[in-house]
Amino acid sequence: MPASLVFAAASLKNALDEIAAAWAKDTGKPMPKISYAASPALAKQIEQGAPADLFLSADLDWMDYLATKTSSRPTPA
Repeated sequence: MPASLVFAAASLKNALDEIAAAWAKDTGKPMPKISYAASPALAKQIEQGAPADLFLSADLDWMDYLATKTSSRPTPA
């Protein structure tokens, strides 16, 4: 199983790096690949089809924006 791809706000880097390492150690699963950038940039990439498994935004407005833009896109199983 490939590692999950997480798009996350750059402001979350320190916390997520620590959480991802602990999760990988505890579960024995591969550490997720985390792409850090500004929430607007990540939301626009996802809107254009970037294959993120999880989006962690520092701004609720960008999460809402993305939810309205991608609500008709099928979710992979």
